[in-house]
Amino acid sequence: MPTPLIDCSISGRHAMRGLVAAVAIAAWTLPAAALGPVDATLGYDFYSAADGRTSWAPMGELSSDLKACVVSAGVSHVDDNSIGMAWGFTGGVKFRVAPHAHFALDATGFASDSVSGAWKIRTGPEFDLGRERTLGVFFSRYDDNLRNASNGVSAEFDARVVPRLSGSVSASIQRAADVTGGDVSAGASWHLTGMIDLTAEGGVSVNGTGLQGVLPGPRGEVLSQNRGPGRGRPGGGSGTTTSTTSATSTFTSAQLGVRVNF
Repeated sequence: MPTPLIDCSISGRHAMRGLVAAVAIAAWTLPAAALGPVDATLGYDFYSAADGRTSWAPMGELSSDLKACVVSAGVSHVDDNSIGMAWGFTGGVKFRVAPHAHFALDATGFASDSVSGAWKIRTGPEFDLGRERTLGVFFSRYDDNLRNASNGVSAEFDARVVPRLSGSVSASIQRAADVTGGDVSAGASWHLTGMIDLTAEGGVSVNGTGLQGVLPGPRGEVLSQNRGPGRGRPGGGSGTTTSTTSATSTFTSAQLGVRVNF
Protein backbone atom coordinates (compact mmCIF):
# COMPACT_ATOMS: atom_id res chain seq x y z
CA MET A 1 0.00 0.00 0.00
CA PRO A 2 1.51 3.36 -1.01
CA THR A 3 2.20 5.84 1.76
CA PRO A 4 1.19 9.48 1.17
CA LEU A 5 3.96 12.02 1.06
CA ILE A 6 3.10 15.56 2.13
CA ASP A 7 4.72 18.17 -0.09
CA CYS A 8 4.86 21.36 1.97
CA SER A 9 6.01 23.54 -0.91
CA ILE A 10 3.36 25.97 -2.11
CA SER A 11 3.56 27.19 -5.68
CA GLY A 12 2.97 30.82 -6.56
CA ARG A 13 -0.24 29.83 -8.31
CA HIS A 14 -1.64 28.16 -5.19
CA ALA A 15 -0.49 31.01 -2.96
CA MET A 16 -2.13 33.62 -5.18
CA ARG A 17 -5.41 31.70 -5.36
CA GLY A 18 -5.35 31.24 -1.60
CA LEU A 19 -4.72 34.95 -1.05
CA VAL A 20 -7.52 36.00 -3.40
CA ALA A 21 -9.95 33.55 -1.82
CA ALA A 22 -8.96 34.66 1.69
CA VAL A 23 -9.52 38.33 0.81
CA ALA A 24 -12.90 37.51 -0.72
CA ILE A 25 -13.95 35.51 2.33
CA ALA A 26 -12.74 38.27 4.67
CA ALA A 27 -14.87 40.80 2.81
CA TRP A 28 -17.80 38.39 3.05
CA THR A 29 -17.42 38.19 6.85
CA LEU A 30 -17.31 41.99 7.43
CA PRO A 31 -21.09 42.22 7.96
CA ALA A 32 -20.74 39.86 10.95
CA ALA A 33 -20.17 42.72 13.40
CA ALA A 34 -23.53 44.19 12.44
CA LEU A 35 -25.39 40.90 12.89
CA GLY A 36 -24.89 40.64 16.65
CA PRO A 37 -23.51 37.44 18.28
CA VAL A 38 -21.91 36.02 15.14
CA ASP A 39 -18.64 34.10 15.10
CA ALA A 40 -16.49 34.16 11.96
CA THR A 41 -13.76 31.70 10.97
CA LEU A 42 -11.22 31.82 8.15
CA GLY A 43 -9.05 28.83 7.32
CA TYR A 44 -6.79 27.05 4.88
CA ASP A 45 -6.38 23.27 4.48
CA PHE A 46 -3.86 21.08 2.70
CA TYR A 47 -4.76 17.46 1.98
CA SER A 48 -2.49 14.65 0.76
CA ALA A 49 -3.28 11.03 -0.10
CA ALA A 50 -1.74 8.09 -1.93
CA ASP A 51 -0.70 8.29 -5.59
CA GLY A 52 0.34 11.92 -5.22
CA ARG A 53 -3.16 13.31 -4.69
CA THR A 54 -3.28 16.78 -3.15
CA SER A 55 -5.94 19.40 -2.39
CA TRP A 56 -5.70 23.03 -1.29
CA ALA A 57 -8.77 24.62 0.25
CA PRO A 58 -9.28 28.12 1.70
CA MET A 59 -12.57 28.37 3.60
CA GLY A 60 -14.74 30.75 5.59
CA GLU A 61 -17.66 30.25 7.97
CA LEU A 62 -20.18 32.32 9.93
CA SER A 63 -22.13 30.87 12.87
CA SER A 64 -24.57 32.24 15.40
CA ASP A 65 -25.96 30.70 18.59
CA LEU A 66 -29.61 31.76 18.71
CA LYS A 67 -32.07 30.92 21.45
CA ALA A 68 -33.75 28.11 19.54
CA CYS A 69 -30.85 26.82 17.46
CA VAL A 70 -27.32 27.31 16.16
CA VAL A 71 -27.08 28.29 12.51
CA SER A 72 -24.04 28.40 10.25
CA ALA A 73 -23.07 29.15 6.66
CA GLY A 74 -19.76 28.46 4.97
CA VAL A 75 -17.92 28.51 1.67
CA SER A 76 -14.76 26.71 0.53
CA HIS A 77 -12.74 26.66 -2.68
CA VAL A 78 -10.83 23.48 -3.43
CA ASP A 79 -8.04 23.09 -5.97
CA ASP A 80 -7.62 19.34 -6.32
CA ASN A 81 -5.10 17.81 -8.72
CA SER A 82 -7.57 15.02 -9.61
CA ILE A 83 -11.02 16.61 -9.88
CA GLY A 84 -9.86 20.17 -10.54
CA MET A 85 -11.22 23.32 -8.89
CA ALA A 86 -14.63 23.63 -7.29
CA TRP A 87 -16.65 25.72 -4.84
CA GLY A 88 -18.57 24.23 -1.93
CA PHE A 89 -21.41 26.08 -0.18
CA THR A 90 -22.66 24.73 3.15
CA GLY A 91 -25.56 25.67 5.39
CA GLY A 92 -26.29 24.09 8.75
CA VAL A 93 -28.68 24.21 11.68
CA LYS A 94 -28.51 22.55 15.10
CA PHE A 95 -31.62 22.37 17.32
CA ARG A 96 -31.56 21.63 21.04
CA VAL A 97 -33.92 18.70 21.66
CA ALA A 98 -32.91 17.90 25.26
CA PRO A 99 -30.73 19.47 27.97
CA HIS A 100 -27.68 17.62 26.65
CA ALA A 101 -28.64 16.75 23.09
CA HIS A 102 -28.94 18.49 19.73
CA PHE A 103 -30.27 17.46 16.35
CA ALA A 104 -27.99 18.62 13.53
CA LEU A 105 -28.56 19.02 9.80
CA ASP A 106 -26.18 20.42 7.22
CA ALA A 107 -26.15 20.37 3.44
CA THR A 108 -23.46 21.22 0.88
CA GLY A 109 -23.82 22.00 -2.80
CA PHE A 110 -20.88 22.05 -5.21
CA ALA A 111 -20.28 24.29 -8.22
CA SER A 112 -17.74 23.82 -11.01
CA ASP A 113 -17.49 22.07 -14.33
CA SER A 114 -16.15 18.88 -12.72
CA VAL A 115 -18.67 18.49 -9.87
CA SER A 116 -21.63 20.56 -11.07
CA GLY A 117 -24.87 19.23 -9.62
CA ALA A 118 -23.19 17.35 -6.77
CA TRP A 119 -24.62 17.66 -3.26
CA LYS A 120 -24.16 16.14 0.17
CA ILE A 121 -26.28 16.11 3.35
CA ARG A 122 -25.50 15.01 6.90
CA THR A 123 -27.99 14.73 9.74
CA GLY A 124 -28.33 13.13 13.16
CA PRO A 125 -28.16 13.61 16.93
CA GLU A 126 -25.22 15.09 18.83
CA PHE A 127 -24.81 14.50 22.57
CA ASP A 128 -23.03 16.67 25.15
CA LEU A 129 -21.14 14.28 27.42
CA GLY A 130 -19.82 16.99 29.73
CA ARG A 131 -16.26 18.25 30.29
CA GLU A 132 -16.17 19.56 26.71
CA ARG A 133 -16.85 16.17 25.14
CA THR A 134 -19.41 15.50 22.40
CA LEU A 135 -20.55 12.41 20.51
CA GLY A 136 -22.44 12.59 17.23
CA VAL A 137 -24.10 9.83 15.20
CA PHE A 138 -24.89 10.93 11.64
CA PHE A 139 -26.44 9.69 8.43
CA SER A 140 -24.87 11.01 5.22
CA ARG A 141 -25.98 11.01 1.59
CA TYR A 142 -24.06 12.03 -1.54
CA ASP A 143 -25.42 12.31 -5.08
CA ASP A 144 -24.45 13.96 -8.37
CA ASN A 145 -25.54 14.27 -11.97
CA LEU A 146 -23.20 11.45 -13.08
CA ARG A 147 -25.32 8.87 -11.24
CA ASN A 148 -22.79 8.46 -8.45
CA ALA A 149 -24.55 8.02 -5.11
CA SER A 150 -23.57 6.76 -1.66
CA ASN A 151 -25.09 6.50 1.81
CA GLY A 152 -23.28 6.20 5.10
CA VAL A 153 -23.47 6.19 8.89
CA SER A 154 -20.74 7.72 11.04
CA ALA A 155 -19.87 8.25 14.69
CA GLU A 156 -17.75 11.25 15.71
CA PHE A 157 -16.25 11.92 19.14
CA ASP A 158 -14.61 15.22 20.15
CA ALA A 159 -12.96 16.07 23.46
CA ARG A 160 -10.77 18.72 25.08
CA VAL A 161 -7.60 16.85 26.07
CA VAL A 162 -5.75 19.69 27.81
CA PRO A 163 -6.59 23.42 27.93
CA ARG A 164 -4.99 24.18 24.54
CA LEU A 165 -5.45 20.83 22.78
CA SER A 166 -8.58 19.10 21.47
CA GLY A 167 -8.79 15.68 19.88
CA SER A 168 -11.29 13.83 17.72
CA VAL A 169 -11.89 10.34 16.34
CA SER A 170 -14.45 9.23 13.78
CA ALA A 171 -15.52 6.06 12.02
CA SER A 172 -17.99 5.54 9.19
CA ILE A 173 -19.52 2.79 7.09
CA GLN A 174 -20.64 3.63 3.56
CA ARG A 175 -22.54 1.90 0.79
CA ALA A 176 -22.21 2.83 -2.89
CA ALA A 177 -23.71 0.68 -5.64
CA ASP A 178 -22.84 -2.89 -4.55
CA VAL A 179 -19.74 -1.94 -2.55
CA THR A 180 -19.47 -1.41 1.20
CA GLY A 181 -16.56 0.65 2.53
CA GLY A 182 -15.38 2.42 5.63
CA ASP A 183 -13.23 5.26 6.93
CA VAL A 184 -11.53 5.82 10.28
CA SER A 185 -9.66 8.98 11.25
CA ALA A 186 -8.11 10.78 14.20
CA GLY A 187 -7.36 14.46 14.49
CA ALA A 188 -6.09 17.16 16.81
CA SER A 189 -6.58 20.91 17.12
CA TRP A 190 -3.98 23.03 18.91
CA HIS A 191 -5.28 26.38 20.18
CA LEU A 192 -2.12 28.34 19.50
CA THR A 193 -3.58 31.68 20.62
CA GLY A 194 -7.01 33.05 21.42
CA MET A 195 -7.67 33.44 17.69
CA ILE A 196 -5.51 30.86 15.89
CA ASP A 197 -5.92 27.07 15.77
CA LEU A 198 -3.66 24.58 14.02
CA THR A 199 -5.28 21.31 12.93
CA ALA A 200 -4.02 17.92 11.79
CA GLU A 201 -5.82 14.73 10.83
CA GLY A 202 -4.86 11.29 9.57
CA GLY A 203 -7.13 8.59 8.21
CA VAL A 204 -7.43 5.17 6.62
CA SER A 205 -10.08 4.37 4.01
CA VAL A 206 -11.15 0.94 2.73
CA ASN A 207 -13.35 1.28 -0.35
CA GLY A 208 -14.24 4.75 0.95
CA THR A 209 -16.68 6.85 -1.09
CA GLY A 210 -15.68 10.35 -0.05
CA LEU A 211 -18.74 11.07 2.11
CA GLN A 212 -16.59 12.57 4.86
CA GLY A 213 -14.53 14.82 2.59
CA VAL A 214 -14.69 18.54 1.93
CA LEU A 215 -15.62 17.70 -1.66
CA PRO A 216 -16.56 14.50 -3.47
CA GLY A 217 -12.91 13.63 -3.89
CA PRO A 218 -10.53 14.73 -1.10
CA ARG A 219 -11.04 11.48 0.87
CA GLY A 220 -11.51 9.07 -2.01
CA GLU A 221 -13.34 9.71 -5.26
CA VAL A 222 -16.94 8.57 -5.26
CA LEU A 223 -16.97 5.06 -6.69
CA SER A 224 -13.71 5.63 -8.55
CA GLN A 225 -12.01 2.78 -6.72
CA ASN A 226 -14.51 0.39 -8.25
CA ARG A 227 -14.95 1.83 -11.76
CA GLY A 228 -12.72 2.14 -14.75
CA PRO A 229 -10.95 5.46 -15.51
CA GLY A 230 -13.28 8.12 -16.80
CA ARG A 231 -16.46 6.18 -15.99
CA GLY A 232 -18.90 7.61 -13.53
CA ARG A 233 -16.24 9.93 -12.17
CA PRO A 234 -16.67 13.70 -11.74
CA GLY A 235 -14.89 15.31 -14.64
CA GLY A 236 -13.60 11.97 -15.81
CA GLY A 237 -15.43 11.25 -19.07
CA SER A 238 -18.88 10.47 -20.36
CA GLY A 239 -20.46 9.94 -16.96
CA THR A 240 -21.75 6.47 -17.82
CA THR A 241 -21.73 3.87 -15.07
CA THR A 242 -20.09 0.45 -15.16
CA SER A 243 -20.32 -2.67 -13.09
CA THR A 244 -18.31 -2.68 -9.91
CA THR A 245 -15.48 -5.07 -9.14
CA SER A 246 -14.64 -7.04 -6.02
CA ALA A 247 -11.20 -5.45 -5.61
CA THR A 248 -10.50 -3.74 -2.31
CA SER A 249 -9.04 -0.25 -2.38
CA THR A 250 -7.18 0.91 0.73
CA PHE A 251 -5.35 4.18 1.17
CA THR A 252 -4.14 6.50 3.91
CA SER A 253 -4.49 10.28 4.00
CA ALA A 254 -3.32 13.31 5.95
CA GLN A 255 -4.68 16.82 6.31
CA LEU A 256 -3.15 19.97 7.82
CA GLY A 257 -4.98 23.23 8.42
CA VAL A 258 -5.05 26.60 10.12
CA ARG A 259 -8.07 28.46 11.51
CA VAL A 260 -8.40 32.09 12.50
CA ASN A 261 -11.42 32.81 14.71
CA PHE A 262 -13.06 36.22 15.14
